[in-house]
Amino acid sequence: MPNLISKPNPISKFFLGLIGKAWAHDSRQELTKELHKHADRMNDETWAKYIAGAGRLDSALAFQPGLVTEHINIHDSLLYVRALMCAALDKGYPQLGEELARADDALAAAMQHLADAADATIPAAKTPTASR
Repeated sequence: MPNLISKPNPISKFFLGLIGKAWAHDSRQELTKELHKHADRMNDETWAKYIAGAGRLDSALAFQPGLVTEHINIHDSLLYVRALMCAALDKGYPQLGEELARADDALAAAMQHLADAADATIPAAKTPTASR
């Protein structure tokens, strides 16, 4: 059934949310516009906050809590993407499943990079030097 309304109003979004549904765009142009709108808003709202917070980090070890938090957040996203991938493949959407598999790979790689960065925050062990 085609979508009869071009954009949901806040009340429609609220009621859709109550029944576990969300608005989906049926054109690439609208989807792209929506993705960019949220990305632009997030950049405007969060960059200054993040850069100010990162500027206060005073040692490599101070980076670790944020890296661990981001690792956890990305792991949650990875699990969600994997669930979507399984559902897409089970329901007969192979192209969608393939795209989600690529997203899975990218998220797994991001997790590894964050783990490596967190590891780099641990101070190097001091090795004893021999004295003569």
